[in-house]
Amino acid sequence: MADSIREQIISAVVDHLESWSVGNDYNHSCGINVYRARHFWEIDEAPAVSIWPHVESNSPKYGNNYNTMPVKFEALTTYDVGENSSVIIEQLLADMKRLMGQQRSATVDSLADGVAYVEGGPEEYPDSAQSVVGCSATFHISYFENRNDPYSQ
Repeated sequence: MADSIREQIISAVVDHLESWSVGNDYNHSCGINVYRARHFWEIDEAPAVSIWPHVESNSPKYGNNYNTMPVKFEALTTYDVGENSSVIIEQLLADMKRLMGQQRSATVDSLADGVAYVEGGPEEYPDSAQSVVGCSATFHISYFENRNDPYSQ
């Protein structure tokens, strides 16, 4: 059976995250290791990003389902002694906003009606003995699907 519209969007976002690299004019290269709903990372896997699709809401519109799916990204990267972890966190957040804003993939744009940044930033700051820093960002991805048919728009 074909993938649902929701699954197609999630897969397209995961694929798009792989473009997150310094070579593509971002501050970091978290696209080297892209995971889906993964709780644990090993330090040697950094830089990395994990995507967490959450419970969506539905507002019927034009006789179809109009769904809004929150998607949380958690990014992790290493930094050197002497670098300020807060600066690195702000770079990670800016990279995520850019990836899901002006640099979205054509597949995401073709399936989604809209993508909106909701919140982001650090959950905590590392202590001076740590060499890894991370932050998260949440986006709402809105999309249509035919009523009673999650496989078509």
